[in-house]
Amino acid sequence: MKTKNLVLSAGLISGICLAALGARGGMLFTNLVAFGGAIGAQPDAGLTLGADGYFYGVTVQGGNHNLGTVYRVASDGSFTNLYSFTGGADGDAPFAPLTQAADGSFYGTTSDGGTFGQGTVFRITTNGALTTLLYFDRTNVLFANAGLVQGEDGNIYGTANAALASICCGTIFRVTPAGVHTNLFLFDGTNGSSPYCSLLPAGDGTFYGTTQTGGPDNMGTIFQVTTNGTLTTLAAFNGGNGRQPKGCLAPGTAGSLYGITQYGGSSDYGVVFRYSPGGGITNLHSFADGDDGASPFSGLVRGTDGNFYGTAVLGGRVFRITPEGQFTTLFAFVGGTNGASPVGRLAQGRDLNFYGTTQSVGPGGGGTAYRLSIPLPAVFQTAAFSNDVFAFSWSSVAGQTYQIQNNPDLASTNWTDLGGPILATNGVTWSSDLEPSDSQRFYRAVLLP
Repeated sequence: MKTKNLVLSAGLISGICLAALGARGGMLFTNLVAFGGAIGAQPDAGLTLGADGYFYGVTVQGGNHNLGTVYRVASDGSFTNLYSFTGGADGDAPFAPLTQAADGSFYGTTSDGGTFGQGTVFRITTNGALTTLLYFDRTNVLFANAGLVQGEDGNIYGTANAALASICCGTIFRVTPAGVHTNLFLFDGTNGSSPYCSLLPAGDGTFYGTTQTGGPDNMGTIFQVTTNGTLTTLAAFNGGNGRQPKGCLAPGTAGSLYGITQYGGSSDYGVVFRYSPGGGITNLHSFADGDDGASPFSGLVRGTDGNFYGTAVLGGRVFRITPEGQFTTLFAFVGGTNGASPVGRLAQGRDLNFYGTTQSVGPGGGGTAYRLSIPLPAVFQTAAFSNDVFAFSWSSVAGQTYQIQNNPDLASTNWTDLGGPILATNGVTWSSDLEPSDSQRFYRAVLLP
């Protein structure tokens, strides 16, 4: 067997040097579901990736009673309507995204219906069995438009942007799996008002969150709250760094948090911001209602590449922004068959593609669910040299085509194709080189158009 002792880009491996990937090509957009009628309409909440690899979501309208649905969709567009709300005790008009708990079930809220006509908290299994856990009645919670999260204690936590007839400004609440409700914190305006989005687990048993308004300048706040209801205001928005943060927070590194505001910034069309402990809020990008769109509504999702991805409702844009603030518009919705108003939060699938929903239009008139294959920097994962065969794998995006090339001299521009183009079918792709003859050989994967 030939002896080689070369360096892999990600670490030392006895074998071959794998060079960084070249990349070129554009987006691959696929409409997966055309909403409207019995399958549901207006999928405002976006999609949640389940542990089984399927995506789960809700629609505000449509279904058997035109009062909303819970549905499941596969990465290839295979669709299942799991439940149609009736408007009775089960509620109707689910607006917020679902969250999957440790028991495998999904938890969510309805914004209307239920015993008192004020909405519900429900649990639904992956086969569509729904249980109503709590009926909102104005004395506990009102307008629970945010998604729920599970705490480390196994309980379910959420926010509502109004609560208790005598309190103006919203609440943070807890619901046990048995449906026992506790209001943990009541906002009074000075410490924030009208929390709109899901809480973010901090990893230490506490949660981060935002309020749309309130605080020193009445433009919203970032807070941290414990499971016993002790709240600390971390930072406040002032207009220049954004105002009215409706989108949910996403975790960065070293305790930083990333998010969007619907308004504020240099043109008052919203911003992407970073919160750093001890450093406050930094405006990374001000939307200008141009190619970047305007009024981002949903939160950011952190991709496997470390960048953040989101949508702007006005202009219908999908964008990427680096942790340092380099902004790129990736895709523009034009209405018609590909949809309009992408209000829902993106989700990244196991295949590394991004999945989302539009609120309206599409072939069925009730919005769409879509897949967006975004060229990502591929990273070589594994490498092994055995019996004169060098085998290696790299991170890939399903549906994208790659060409493996080799070169004995990394300083040379003369790269040679190894075999033909390879169509990726999932998030990891393999290739091999039979009896490489050079004393050293570098490899790269080039993303083809």
